[in-house]
Amino acid sequence: MKAERVEIESAVGKAKAESDQLNKLLNSTKEDIDKLQTQEKDLRQKNRSAEESLRNLMAHISKESARKDELVREVRLFPSEIAGFVKEGNRSITTYIWIGVPFLAVLIGILALIFANAVNLTQLYKEVDSIDIWTVFLTRIPFVLVAIALIEASGYIVGRLAFEVIRINRQRVEFAKLSIIAKDVSAAAAARVENMTEQEVFEAETQLKMELLREHMKNYVGDEFEYKGTGFIAAIKGVADRLSRKPTE
Repeated sequence: MKAERVEIESAVGKAKAESDQLNKLLNSTKEDIDKLQTQEKDLRQKNRSAEESLRNLMAHISKESARKDELVREVRLFPSEIAGFVKEGNRSITTYIWIGVPFLAVLIGILALIFANAVNLTQLYKEVDSIDIWTVFLTRIPFVLVAIALIEASGYIVGRLAFEVIRINRQRVEFAKLSIIAKDVSAAAAARVENMTEQEVFEAETQLKMELLREHMKNYVGDEFEYKGTGFIAAIKGVADRLSRKPTE
């Protein structure tokens, strides 16, 4: 009986030792599983973050590619929409008009004042018998000189601004014509570029734009405003030219 008891106790001890060993192994396995689950969660989170970054990058690439294609189309084709140029031209015309209004008012006021004073001088000459017309004339010379100077300055500025307004309007018409021509040429040539590379098409379109621009700029070479002066100044110049030619003749 004693020997059996010793064997049983020995077997129980071994079983407890094996049980403890198995419990330790189980606990270690559970820790490894927990670590693996944590790593799996981290990897999934990183994977989701990488996928989100990839989607954002793809969206950015798609947006930039669309913008690149739009810029290429704008560069390759002469713009048929000249809204920006028209808007800037309208702004410049409005600015020139506002600048010229005060000078135009000065010019009109001086001319009206000269006319009114001339009428008053005529009435005064008729009503007053003893008036010395030369005295009145000499006293009016400073006013006449100042009036001529103001008329000259105001006339030059108003004329220059009017010239700029006309030039801007002419440029808008010319650009509209060039746009129509370039669009028609591009549409007509579209069916004949199957055998050309993109680079060749780009170079041909660039050459077309430069030729159109050169033809457009020909209309403005040497076309500058030249102020001739008022009729009074022109008459003075004519008399001076004749006097200068008499000794030579």
